[in-house]
Order: sequence, then C-alpha cells, then structure tokens
Amino acid sequence: LIGGRKYDMRIYILVSCFNPLRVYMYRDGLVRFATKKYTTKATSTKQKYIHLTNYSVNKHSKNFVKNTDAGEDGIGSKWSVRALRSYLSERGIDDNKIWAEIEGVVIKTLLSIESDVNVRQKSYGINRNNCFEVMGFDILLDSSLKPWLLEVNNSPSLSSSSPLDKFIKTQLMTDALHLCGVPAVDAKKEISRLSKTRKARKLGDPIGHTNPSTLEIQKLRKMSDALDASQLSRYDLKVLTETHLEQERCGNFKRIFPTLKNCEKYNHLFQYHRYNNLLVYKWLNMNRAKAFGILHNCFAL
Repeated sequence: LIGGRKYDMRIYILVSCFNPLRVYMYRDGLVRFATKKYTTKATSTKQKYIHLTNYSVNKHSKNFVKNTDAGEDGIGSKWSVRALRSYLSERGIDDNKIWAEIEGVVIKTLLSIESDVNVRQKSYGINRNNCFEVMGFDILLDSSLKPWLLEVNNSPSLSSSSPLDKFIKTQLMTDALHLCGVPAVDAKKEISRLSKTRKARKLGDPIGHTNPSTLEIQKLRKMSDALDASQLSRYDLKVLTETHLEQERCGNFKRIFPTLKNCEKYNHLFQYHRYNNLLVYKWLNMNRAKAFGILHNCFAL
C-alpha cells in the first residue's frame, strides 16, 4: 500500500516475434491507485473504490486526483512506473529485485502460449515476422513485494486521459514501431500478394521458407558453441541479424528474453524446442567479437 491505498501497475510488453521468441519490457508504465484507503473489514467488500484500481472505475470517485502536467509525477491517483521505482528506492527497497521477478512472471506467461501461437501462425500461413504485439500486463505487489499477475490485455488502451498518459503512451508506440522496423508498403501490391498466397495454399503449393527440420535442429545442437558462419544459411543469418538490429533500435525498451543470462533458465519450459530459438541461444553465448563477425558476413552478402 502507498498512502494506505491499493495500487497496481500496467507494465507494457512488446513481443516482436514468437519464432524465435523475442520479448521486450518498456522501462516506463502506469501505476493506478484506488481512491479510498484499503481495509480488510467484511463490510468493505462491495466498496469498489477500496478494492479496485481500474482507472475506468476510480475516475468517477470524488477522491480521484487527476494528473494535469506530465512533469508532476508521483502524486495523485496515477503515477508513472519510474516514479514508483524512485519511491521504493528512496525507502531502501531493492526495486531491481522486484523488476527481475516481474520479468520472470512475464516470460513464463508468454511461454505458456508460445506453442499455440506458433501453431496458429503456421496454420494461417502467416510469416513469423508479419506480426508483433504490445501487451499490457497488470501486476500487483503484495505486502512482501512479491509480484502477482492480475491479467494480460492484448490490446491495451492507448487513449490519453491525462498529460502523463499521453507522454508515456506516445513514447511507447514510437519506440515499439521503431524497434519492429515497420516498413512502408504498397497496400494494393500487398493485397494482391496475399490473394495469390491464399490461392497457392488451397492448391497445396509450398509457400516461402520451409521451417528447419528436426534433423537440422539436431545438426545445430552438435555444433560447438561458437557457430561457424560457413555452416549457416542465409535464413540463419537473417534471424541473427533481426535479433541484433532490434536490440540496436530498442529505445526505452529492454529485451528481457532471450538474454545471455536466462536462455538456459527458461529453456526447459518450452513445449517444443525450435530451431530459431536454439540458433539465437548459441549466438548469444558466443564471444561478442566472433558473434558480430558472423553478422558482418551477413551484411557483406
């Protein structure tokens, strides 16, 4: 509780690709407060301004304090995540530890749907790079500062009810589009291409790149940790280049998966081991000079 009031956090997560799985957490977000002080009295169970933190509910409360200036943070009924972290840190609380635990909650949540998303993308004939998603993870900290997932919004509200909202959400979407490298396309040509693709699928024709086979995965596993550029295909180099360039364009996002520290930690939680994930893991574990040398070969092609 802060000031005796319950609060939760809207943490923004960007998934740029599910194969390989690449997950980014935005370094800022929103903290929403209930507008009445918290109590565990049985008579309070129907008091929505005590137990609910939703902005859509509390904005109707006479106690709601609206933000009127993006520079006035850490006060009122809605804060930024940065303001909350400063508040915790100033009181001797290790906010880095809390956020590391939140990252774990996010990664494990996404791993629970990773297989299903990949199956659906393949069944619909969608290229693995054709989609990205900005999600809103609602996180609650309990009295011991343990994070709990309340819900995941796959289409979080981007409306701006205050200057603080507008500032955070504008930067969020600017960085998201830049990170994903969304290109300008000719709509008419793209519609025509999709129409041809659908017809080809109905006729049973193979479309685009064929996913690496089980034999290729086994071959990659047998490679030494230091990948040999001469043994990598153009497709392999493309996957590694995408991973590197996204990191270069991440802005105020932080890549939380995959990283050098957590590849092994979460590897056993995947329902299926995918070629692209294994490829990226091996590349991340390489000496950085050699890893970038592989990418240099890609740019030279």
